[in-house]
Amino acid sequence: MNSILFICSAKGSYTRNDVLRGVLRKLYPQYEEIVSEKESYPARLFDIIGRWIFRPRAGGRVFLGFLAQPLVPLACLLGARGLAVDFFISLYDTLCLDRRVFRPGGPIGFFLKGYDRWCLNHADVLLTDTEEHADFLAETFGIARKRFTAIPVSANPELFKPMPRRRTDGKIRVVFHATFLPLHGAKLVYEAARLLGTEGHIEIEIIGTGPESAALDRRLEEWKLDNVRRIPWVEYQKLGAALAEADICLGGHFSDNPKAHRVIPGKVYQVLACARPVILGDTPANRRAFTHLQNAFFCETGSADDLARAIWELSGDRGLRDRIARNGLLLFQEKFHPDVIAGKLKQALLA
Repeated sequence: MNSILFICSAKGSYTRNDVLRGVLRKLYPQYEEIVSEKESYPARLFDIIGRWIFRPRAGGRVFLGFLAQPLVPLACLLGARGLAVDFFISLYDTLCLDRRVFRPGGPIGFFLKGYDRWCLNHADVLLTDTEEHADFLAETFGIARKRFTAIPVSANPELFKPMPRRRTDGKIRVVFHATFLPLHGAKLVYEAARLLGTEGHIEIEIIGTGPESAALDRRLEEWKLDNVRRIPWVEYQKLGAALAEADICLGGHFSDNPKAHRVIPGKVYQVLACARPVILGDTPANRRAFTHLQNAFFCETGSADDLARAIWELSGDRGLRDRIARNGLLLFQEKFHPDVIAGKLKQALLA
């Protein structure tokens, strides 16, 4: 099929969706999309479904990006052909095991697990982000492992690319950006910043807001740390420029959450593309993709002490920072660039 329709219920500008949209535009001569940037999820869903229902049926493949699950039933009702689903997250895993909103064994947990399984069984092509995540989904929902293809998150090379620093203050700037989900381990970043509070040559910049940010910011105000800069948010289109000012970036995930051990944070690919050294949690997913002291610096997950040690050690070794940054950019270009993952995605879709 030469045509494809991309639809997602999360924002089209979300990193995962942004990269896949760019790749699919190059792969398919007839590319169409239905995406929305409305702030609230219900507003986005209403907008997308309304445009999808009244769109003339044109054949071709339908690709459901993140978040796919709410759209799978409608895709089936509309007779979508060659349905490809990016199972970037599981509703059951996210709401029951990760965020613990519902009990896994409760009625809602039972429903979410069954619904995720139903969505997986109704897709012709199943994608996820890492091999470890694919292993988890196959085992948890009883889906044949061979049906999954792991497609790295990657990063938009037009927005995230090597740029010169404009700073001349002489300090080592450490940048952490997140949406403050428990998965990210932001609490450990704040505690590491407190441990490094007397290190005047280190400046820690924390960007973003989310579920845990308000409580952590109150603690930050109590600590009165002179070397911490708090920025509520940076627009996605300007994030690459913000990372370019960093000497060290914190990729994560730093929590001991089981999910943190099987996924690679999307921000890590952005940092690699910007040629900045990155500190990662020592997890199976990160170990599969990266090498300590070569293209990343690992620290123990769940430990603010070890994260602070990693920051302090890397801040004092310019040669090591340069080597990790240089090798990280090479790794991105060789394995994670959109042009590279396009080949894997094309193979999965053609199969």
